[in-house]
Amino acid sequence: MGAKVFSQLLDARGEQLSDNVAILADDFGFKSAVSTQNTDTLNSVLANHGDRAKADIVLLNDLEGRILASSHHAQNSPMPFPQLFENARNNGSAASVVIVEGQPYEFALLPVRAPNLIGWVGMGFFNQ
Repeated sequence: MGAKVFSQLLDARGEQLSDNVAILADDFGFKSAVSTQNTDTLNSVLANHGDRAKADIVLLNDLEGRILASSHHAQNSPMPFPQLFENARNNGSAASVVIVEGQPYEFALLPVRAPNLIGWVGMGFFNQ
């Protein structure tokens, strides 16, 4: 019983997190910044949207999974959550618990389209 309730709670929270990430993924200014790949602009937009959503981690990666901008990961490093990235690529988006520096984060990863796929944006929330 407890495991089922916990699973349902994680699913509901994952949907809420995905909604927050979708706001950023659909933002015209953000899509423009992704298209130009201006790192300073991308970092600024990610930080602003992350702050508004109260996200602890924000990142943007390219179609191959390399980090373009991130609050916690080096630019051009590989996507730190390869299974989540693969799930998002196969299913159109993904939400899961990931471990960063030994801490659990609920993380949502969604596509950025303008109108074609130009990247993947994600936000992670510390799972207290």
